[in-house]
Amino acid sequence: MHTRNRVTAEERNAQDKMIQGLLDEIRNTTTKAEALRGNTRTNPYRARVAEFFKLQGFPNAYMTSFWIALVEDKHFDRCLHNRFQ
Repeated sequence: MHTRNRVTAEERNAQDKMIQGLLDEIRNTTTKAEALRGNTRTNPYRARVAEFFKLQGFPNAYMTSFWIALVEDKHFDRCLHNRFQ
């Protein structure tokens, strides 16, 4: 049996909404500088984001786009990482 590896537009919108929710939460609970400091072992915000993406099974590229959106004060877009490839 063939497994489907593409998401529907509805699934994509739901995923993006979840990621945007996390982005908004981080923005509302700490400064950008604090969220970006350190790494996943030393910064609870970085650890939370990494765990979220791991649990959801999202590609690392989406996490890169998450951090770009945070740094640049943008809305989450899963394609932001494409500029840096």
